[in-house]
Amino acid sequence: MGSNPRLIYWKWADTILEPGVLAERVGDLLSRSSFDVICVAAHWVKLPVTDSELVAKVSEACELLHKAGRKLVLELDVRNEYEGFNELYPDDCLYAFFFAETTLDDRGCGVIEFDSPLAYHYWRSSGVKGIERILGCWAFDLTEKRAIARGSLRDISDKTRFEVIGERTRIEISAGPDYADSRAAALPAFRQAIPNLFSPRLYAFYERLFDAYAHIPLDGVLVDEWGVDVMIGSIDATAATRCLTYADQMAELYQRHCGRSLRDDLILLKYPVDGLEQRAYQAVNDYNHVLRSKMVENETWFYDQGKRVYGPQAFIGAHPTWWGDRTRLHLEVLKNGWDWWEVPRDYAQTDETISIPIRLALARKCGGPVWYNMWYSMGTRRLDTYFAETWRNARYGGRTHYHGYECPNEEVVLELKGQGMLEQIEETEKAIAEVEELQAGQPDSRILVVFGMQAVSNWVMNQPGLDKWSTSSPTQDRVLELSLGLFEAGHLHDLVPSTEIENGSVRIENGRLCYGHGHAYDALIFLFPENVSTKVWSFLQDYRAQGGRIAGCGKLTCLDGGQDVRAAFD
Repeated sequence: MGSNPRLIYWKWADTILEPGVLAERVGDLLSRSSFDVICVAAHWVKLPVTDSELVAKVSEACELLHKAGRKLVLELDVRNEYEGFNELYPDDCLYAFFFAETTLDDRGCGVIEFDSPLAYHYWRSSGVKGIERILGCWAFDLTEKRAIARGSLRDISDKTRFEVIGERTRIEISAGPDYADSRAAALPAFRQAIPNLFSPRLYAFYERLFDAYAHIPLDGVLVDEWGVDVMIGSIDATAATRCLTYADQMAELYQRHCGRSLRDDLILLKYPVDGLEQRAYQAVNDYNHVLRSKMVENETWFYDQGKRVYGPQAFIGAHPTWWGDRTRLHLEVLKNGWDWWEVPRDYAQTDETISIPIRLALARKCGGPVWYNMWYSMGTRRLDTYFAETWRNARYGGRTHYHGYECPNEEVVLELKGQGMLEQIEETEKAIAEVEELQAGQPDSRILVVFGMQAVSNWVMNQPGLDKWSTSSPTQDRVLELSLGLFEAGHLHDLVPSTEIENGSVRIENGRLCYGHGHAYDALIFLFPENVSTKVWSFLQDYRAQGGRIAGCGKLTCLDGGQDVRAAFD
């Protein structure tokens, strides 16, 4: 069939280790479909990925698939190897922290109690129930605007202690009468059940995973939904978290980036000081920048390592997208800094219902002839959703990454090994191959829509004093809704963040607005520029001075860093 890879996802469980099961499954997949790239993930197998038994199974699968002229791309995700990392480096931890608050009594004392947290990554726990440290504790007065009253913020970390008593954790604050009736916020931290993604030891440890499989002629490697773990109670529209991420090495990067102490700024990640709001906005912007930059560095290392070990033609997957919604994506900011546009791939890859304007933008950036969207029926378990998704993807220059042949322990996913399912998908793919012969390239978007990353991702700017972070945030929601409305009204466009101007991917070439691999646009729409960087501000001025067509939405009073630019509009 067509010249572009045809992808299917196959998740393994412990049953794959049983005699004869692997050969039977491979035989079934080969006889009923013509997928040429099989993406295998073993994160449900209760063995380290470097275990010799699992390595042998991957080797067997690779041999069977290669004999049939098919390819195997293997998930190598270091986040699944927390136990091995922790054995080597028990004090090198990635933490989740939250705001635990109370009002102190007339003696300046207070007690906060809560269930002892225990983090999981898939079925693996951190092994440590309860918090291990308090990152800081502050006393202050709150205004009606949920801001800290100016002059009231005081550090009382040295007056705070904690005790983990089995299922419960207790924080005691004994600040003294000078702090009577003050609001107090402690920041307890518990370890995530993944290796420390900020650790300088991470890549050497990660190389061990590659070394374990270097003798097997894999056709590529994948890591899916990269980022820190976001502690949520449910995977649905009500999903929310009270936690942010912290690591000592993250604090070092923060200091290096902005010259301030992350530990001192942590309280500003929830509450601004009244009249000094820009300082809190700056803290959130810098925190998000450090998180996003490190996640991009991690992804870039993985991409480069995959090419080094398996050659320049190795397929590197999968999608950096996690939440996969059209208009509710705020938890992505907490997971990876919303880094999708900066993640290196040869083919753009997304999942679920990510909007077409984002898929098109990622395709411009990556430069592949097609893009891929991983689909699993969005919990409906209806096969016809795969047909609709596949044709919609093809219409806009994309292909479907089918999820999946088998997918144990995930009831929302339709396993395509069921009777007649692969056969029907095969017929659809044959029709797509005919379309591919007529499709010369990606849709020709003439409008580039850029949103201000700072305004969209800065939760203190948008909702100061939040008790929890959810999938929804007003400015980000508005950007995604505006883009979707523009698209549904028939205006083809690509959607990118202002960070793509900062890194030079959006640029002016020969008087034309360009993005990615040289795609040119006729007009720019800029959404919500508040707090953009000086580089973005200069770009907008240059573009306008050169006669560029530009429209916008949202206010711009200050740049990132606090520079007031209102006079420029007088």
